[in-house]
Amino acid sequence: MPRHHPDQSLKRGYTVVELMVSVFLLGIAALVGARMLGALVKGARYTVRQSAVLADGRRAVMNTGGNRGLAWAAQEASAVRSLSTATLQLVVPGPVNVDFAVIGSSVLIKTEGGVDVTQAPDISSMTVSYFEIGSDGLIFQSTVASQASYVQFILLVKGKTSKERTYNMVSGAALRNR
Repeated sequence: MPRHHPDQSLKRGYTVVELMVSVFLLGIAALVGARMLGALVKGARYTVRQSAVLADGRRAVMNTGGNRGLAWAAQEASAVRSLSTATLQLVVPGPVNVDFAVIGSSVLIKTEGGVDVTQAPDISSMTVSYFEIGSDGLIFQSTVASQASYVQFILLVKGKTSKERTYNMVSGAALRNR
């Protein structure tokens, strides 16, 4: 009867079936890992695009590098030139007036002294409302441009692709006419 050494089973190696099962399982794990990594990259790109869209919208509302945004210009304004619901037309200190409007394919433009400056891309619409304070202290929607005390604007900020979300950015400012 042959004697088997206790370490003999450790020296024999793997069978072809065991190797094929191991390679198959590693392949499935790699495939799942690759899909998860792809989803992570796709989500990160979406977040970066949407953050850029919202940052552009925020810059359109605020003052950026000396370029007056909607709120900044409205706070400087002494009066409103018209009560349009699609444009913001302000009388500001200085020799020129400032107008804001969404023009063409979703671009918010500021016109100052006849010069157009792009405020933000991806703004699909702007709605403007004007308000004044009555003698009783109540706020009501203004019907006379020279009496408007407050302006509210709503920007519809759209995503860069049709599948991405749209956002309403609501802001406003008090005019200096009071």
